Amino acid sequence: MLLSREDLGRKTGLTVKDIEDIEAGAGDPTLTIISLLAEALNLSPAELLHLHSGHDSEFNACRFHLLQILDNMSKKELKEAIQGLGNG
Repeated sequence: MLLSREDLGRKTGLTVKDIEDIEAGAGDPTLTIISLLAEALNLSPAELLHLHSGHDSEFNACRFHLLQILDNMSKKELKEAIQGLGNG
């Protein structure tokens, strides 16, 4: 089922301009926006990021997974991980 930008906006709370910007590759959508879009399209966030072929989609999928991991880390764990990068 195809959704118009208006329909997708109603499902996600985004404006048509927001959706157009994302489609054009302008800006950097947050994890929340990626999750909202994926849910509205009945996809997982990873599936949404893999819709386009090529290097960029692989990069975005890896970036999304990394951001999910970082988002679930406590401040202490994140600090230790960052310090560990300097010791490698």
